[in-house]
Amino acid sequence: MVDYQALFNEAPNPYLVLDRSLKIVEVNKAYLNATMTKRDTLLGKYLFEAFPANPEDLNANGVSNLQASMDDVRKYRKPDTMAVQKYDIPKQDGSSGFEERFWCSVNSPVLGPNNEVDLIIHNAQDVTEFMRGKPEEDESKNSLRLKADHLETEIYKSAQALQEANKKLKIANDAKSTFLTSMSHELRTPLTVILGFTQILGRDMTLGKEQREEIGIINRSGQHLLNLINEVLDISKIETGQVTLNEKSFDLISFLDHLSDLFRPRAVEKGLIFTTEKGPDLPGYMKGDEGKLRQVLINLLGNALKFTEVGSVTFRVRSGEAKDKTRTLQFEVEDTGVGIDSDNLKKIFEPFFQVSNCGDKTTGTGLGLTISKQYVQLMGGNLEVESQINKGSLFRFSVATGKAEPFEVAEIPPSRRVSGLAPGQPSFRILVVDDILESRKLLVKVLQTAGFEIQEASDGKQAVEAFDSWHPHLIWMDMRMPVMDGYEATKQIKKSERGRETVIIALTAHVFEEERQEILNIGCDDFIRKPYLEEELFAALEKHLGVKFIFEDVVSNVELPKILADERLSPEGIAGLSIEAKSELLTFAAKLDQKACLSILDRLSVSNKKNADALRILVENYKFKDLENLLRARVIPGQDSSER
Repeated sequence: MVDYQALFNEAPNPYLVLDRSLKIVEVNKAYLNATMTKRDTLLGKYLFEAFPANPEDLNANGVSNLQASMDDVRKYRKPDTMAVQKYDIPKQDGSSGFEERFWCSVNSPVLGPNNEVDLIIHNAQDVTEFMRGKPEEDESKNSLRLKADHLETEIYKSAQALQEANKKLKIANDAKSTFLTSMSHELRTPLTVILGFTQILGRDMTLGKEQREEIGIINRSGQHLLNLINEVLDISKIETGQVTLNEKSFDLISFLDHLSDLFRPRAVEKGLIFTTEKGPDLPGYMKGDEGKLRQVLINLLGNALKFTEVGSVTFRVRSGEAKDKTRTLQFEVEDTGVGIDSDNLKKIFEPFFQVSNCGDKTTGTGLGLTISKQYVQLMGGNLEVESQINKGSLFRFSVATGKAEPFEVAEIPPSRRVSGLAPGQPSFRILVVDDILESRKLLVKVLQTAGFEIQEASDGKQAVEAFDSWHPHLIWMDMRMPVMDGYEATKQIKKSERGRETVIIALTAHVFEEERQEILNIGCDDFIRKPYLEEELFAALEKHLGVKFIFEDVVSNVELPKILADERLSPEGIAGLSIEAKSELLTFAAKLDQKACLSILDRLSVSNKKNADALRILVENYKFKDLENLLRARVIPGQDSSER
């Protein structure tokens, strides 16, 4: 059996193994020899504590450049190579001062199961002797050595200039990320309150129809604003290389049906024909980045409906070339809208560009197509467009997907609303920590309605005091607060044995992945972004506390309220229809033939407008199963309405 530990220890090149916090967890003999250190003095130490910078020599820039390299490895998860650097180390003979050394290092990440950096392999090659050169006996050799030294000096200067440029670029990118993080937090915090309270008010059955519609308008406007914020952040993450694929197995057919159900009511509302064409050999399941694929298609379908006033929108999906473990899927979105002229076609994928000949220019950031193209390229494809003025547009792309089996797909639980705690459970104490009064009030209202004991804190100092005196089972911790922030409060609470047993969930408007990892590293047990859904909160409580809830069923968002509220859509409501009319409708409903069904209803509306208008609601919204159940209940006496 191969002894990998021995191989590592005896490797001729110097190696260090660091954890994510840059503490030394392993070192080989070559590294100890090169740095003239002992193993016991290095293990467990922070890298830059073991090898500090030389404060007397500003040219000894190895430490700062190495730190920048390590930051890049942790941030972008890519191997990062340093050029030759001057890096002074403390003298090992006991005397004070530093010894001048030259290093060339390669730092590479080791990724864990969640695609996060678990370890960093640091290979630091000591090239001091090479850089200094050795005295030569021969004059020609000396001349050659001088030329080589001159060349090395020029290379060294170029490397220094490149490092300096990279450093400035990194400072600019970090400043941009800091600004976006701050702005995102400031915008998402009030949005959380707006969306949260409209969600609560929307369930208030004492409100009138007009009030409920107005609350719906507020909610949709808030969601639109959130989408705009997300687009600006997405393009920023793309520019700084922070976007990666998050591939998993999912149900392709359900994915496509959900998208169709999402856009079909909007098409019906505008009087458009919305058609989904699925190829006959589509796989039932696939492996890919479901979230990014959904975002691309939502953007394309949304634009098609937005810029089409007459005619149709067609959504096509076909299966392309299939290999052992991969399959190509081809997507198309075609509309009969206003179209795009040739000049604008050249700029359509540029950031912040909006087509000048389209009537609706007031909404959106002009980033949707830019982000979509970048995401498609990340998935191995290319987004293309064909268009003619007043005839419409066709967007198409292909992506390579992995094969998946049904058992690999996580089952999605039905949408359910918590109405309270299940009986026979202990009383759970929950501490809500947030400096924004409205944010605390929203979360407290949601949790108190479910039946939890609640206390509040407006900063980290109050949170620590409440923890010491009240001993909550779980803490919802905001991270950005005055007096003491959530980071420090979490560290203090987690120091004690009781604190380590207490669940702390970060509830924050931070959006970048590295911030999420930092929050988890300081001791938080979980992380939920604002704005959040109630379902996310209760799922986290169920996961971490084992709480059992009583649920009430929630009607899917795609079910239109007018369908549910129309009393005419019942067996009694359509009693005036003849058996022949019902049979004819049943025949075409079973074939999903919307056009034929609408033709029959047009004919019926002459003599029975009330019933025809009621059934048209189902047909226009493609509720053929509901229509079949309704018709079968009367067409065949004694037959159960659930038969097909």
